Amino acid sequence: GRSRNDMNPAIERMYIRRKLLEQMEAITFLMETLLVQAEVHKNTIIPAYTHHSQQAQPITLGHFYMSAFENFGRDMERLMRAYEHVDLSPMGAAAVATTGFPISRERVAELLGFHGMLVNSMDATSTLDYAYEPACAMAIFINNVGRVTESLLLWNLNEVGISRLALPYCSYSTIMPQKRNPVALETLRYSGEWTYGTLSSMFNTMKAYPPGNGREPGLVVGQFFEIMQRITDSAFLLEGIIRNLEVDVPRALEVVRNGFSTVTDLADEMVRSMGLSFAAAKKIVGRLVVIAHDEGIACTQIDTALVARAAKEVLDIDLNMPQELITNALDPVPPAHHRRPQPRTGAGDHRQRSGAGGAAEGVASGRGVPSAIGGGHTGVHGRGRCPRLKRLSLSPHIRQERRALRTLSVRGAPALTGKTDAATPSPHDPMTGGN
Repeated sequence: GRSRNDMNPAIERMYIRRKLLEQMEAITFLMETLLVQAEVHKNTIIPAYTHHSQQAQPITLGHFYMSAFENFGRDMERLMRAYEHVDLSPMGAAAVATTGFPISRERVAELLGFHGMLVNSMDATSTLDYAYEPACAMAIFINNVGRVTESLLLWNLNEVGISRLALPYCSYSTIMPQKRNPVALETLRYSGEWTYGTLSSMFNTMKAYPPGNGREPGLVVGQFFEIMQRITDSAFLLEGIIRNLEVDVPRALEVVRNGFSTVTDLADEMVRSMGLSFAAAKKIVGRLVVIAHDEGIACTQIDTALVARAAKEVLDIDLNMPQELITNALDPVPPAHHRRPQPRTGAGDHRQRSGAGGAAEGVASGRGVPSAIGGGHTGVHGRGRCPRLKRLSLSPHIRQERRALRTLSVRGAPALTGKTDAATPSPHDPMTGGN
């Protein structure tokens, strides 16, 4: 009652199950590091950028890390759903029309560790969604990785200088000794581009392919195996980059103070204290920024007279705004917490929320907020004290295989309950010798 047509996909599904669990462990490792670093940098002020390079508003580095944490959490959920569809047995479908021998497909599925089986024999021997679905989830994950990577590249510019990569993640120039080339970030960038191209090839290979077995599915599954390995390596690599990132906290604050990113708060203060509409306040502040740029006036030098001048020029009104209000509004580290976490909608609820606090734990935008991990929560180090990460980690699939995976050591990885030294590169990083 066996055929190559049902045995091959059964073996492939069993292999993919194990590799998916390894990959989810790698992403969990990355998410744990993001939580720890978000706590470390809960008060590290950095600029948030929009339109690739334009300073928008001040946030904390912890807020940035929690944004990535949220993205990767949804990636984990997509992989877990894909795992459920991979974990179905095709055995007993035989070549295409099942078998005449009295076998028990249910018992075979149970013996092979599958939680269910594919009922239709033609579907069981021809479907390739066990490769396509997790591959799509991995493409979304590496896209999210790429967006984090672009920020790290921007911060790494000498002209910005908010952070730089630790030496193990850089290469050097053969003739220019000052160079610290961020090759680890470049590796992550082309890993994304390569993944999208490979996934496209997988789909193109099976375009208009009729039900039934053939040679093309072998090519598709082989390409998927390559994607799986590259994505797992990328998760470990990004974890090491973030854990060892050298952040220049004073420089980050200087960039914010010189970038006029707090002028939105000045407009808000005009609404609160001076009785203006926001439309009027925005026009005044917009004119104020133009004057400051044209005349070389720093954001920290904006005073009552300059605000009055801008109001007169743009709206022809007299505005005498107290200097204390101006100074406090333009300070990226104010004594009052202007931006606060959004209220939670229930325990474990991680749906998207509006406003500055969009993370699973109600993360605040960071300006002077006690914790970047929401609602004043501090000391959130690891999955045990983060409901979302704990929930992901306690998935039945991951819980079932955790002991076996730790015994196998996930390509040499230590158990996630033990941290590697913060000053050393991760042993799993392709850039630093682990793989």
